[in-house]
Amino acid sequence: MPRFRQTDDGRPANARSGSDEAIEARDQALLEIPPSAASEVGAISSHAPRPIGVDPAETGAFETLSAGSGAVMGRTSVTDGFEGRATGISEAVSAQRLRSSQRPSVASRQRPVRVSKAPVIIIGVIAAIVLTLVVILVINLVSGLGASGPEIQDADRVEQTQVAPGETIQYDGYTYSVAQSAEGPWDLVRASSTNSDPLVLFSFPGTPTGLILCDGAFIIPENLAGSWDVVAWTMGDGSVPALLANEDGSSVGGEGQIAEATLDGTTLNVTLADGQSLSLALS
Repeated sequence: MPRFRQTDDGRPANARSGSDEAIEARDQALLEIPPSAASEVGAISSHAPRPIGVDPAETGAFETLSAGSGAVMGRTSVTDGFEGRATGISEAVSAQRLRSSQRPSVASRQRPVRVSKAPVIIIGVIAAIVLTLVVILVINLVSGLGASGPEIQDADRVEQTQVAPGETIQYDGYTYSVAQSAEGPWDLVRASSTNSDPLVLFSFPGTPTGLILCDGAFIIPENLAGSWDVVAWTMGDGSVPALLANEDGSSVGGEGQIAEATLDGTTLNVTLADGQSLSLALS
């Protein structure tokens, strides 16, 4: 790198005289710049070439600007601009809060539902009454079934009666009678108003003297060849006919023929053809 030798006045030894005149003209122009253009001068001087080895303090080419001269900055510290922006933001937020506070409240609030105690009490009383009535009805039905049993109760029903052969007895909606079949034996027949075909309950070998009803049982005194007996049949499903028996278990009957058999309460009075009479308890 070439080195330059300076003279006593601080200029390079190889500097030309024309260069000195140019430097002096530039320094004079800088001194004549008004204070209002200090910023422009600073901008120009920052990019202008500086002479090597020249001390501005000795040559007087540059002067220090006074406090009132030169460019004036818009803020005095780094935080001045940020404080302004923060103040503006704070004011905007305060205004937003003010507008929010002035708006009507739209929060959803459910009103408490108050149930009157009177309807609840009335409903409870009604439910208790209904439940009591249902319980009473069930008890009455169970008691009625237990007392009456499977048979149908009829206030107009006759429990003790008798008819001659060929006549009928009405009992629980059915008609009972004794009739002789085409084959010869006699039958106890039951008929109903809804069924045109009579039902044969059982057959017996003798000739009946009558048909007697006594407390749910049919009694048929019959004459056989040289003897007599009494047939009994109790109403009910699965019931079969049987001969009336004495207290010792022997069958009621004997030699001879029945002339007449009548019912007196629960006692059957039998009169034979030879005049002999007997009283038989049916219960």
